[in-house]
Amino acid sequence: MSVPPSDTESVKAPEPRVKRAPNYRLLWPLALAPLFPAITIAFRKQPVIRTRLLFGTAAAVLVGAHHSGMTVGINSK
Repeated sequence: MSVPPSDTESVKAPEPRVKRAPNYRLLWPLALAPLFPAITIAFRKQPVIRTRLLFGTAAAVLVGAHHSGMTVGINSK
């Protein structure tokens, strides 16, 4: 018994699974979080340098997080 051609066309091969991996780009702000207490402790006797480093580090983390969020949002479409 042969299978009619219309039945073989309707049966499709299963699609290969896409490997899913964690998105490490979202974790880098957590890796930079210990910098804030380290800067505070290291520059305890130099308040001007400490303040500038804290604000500079915070600005870099915020800019990087914004950029990371924008690229994740664009790539998720």
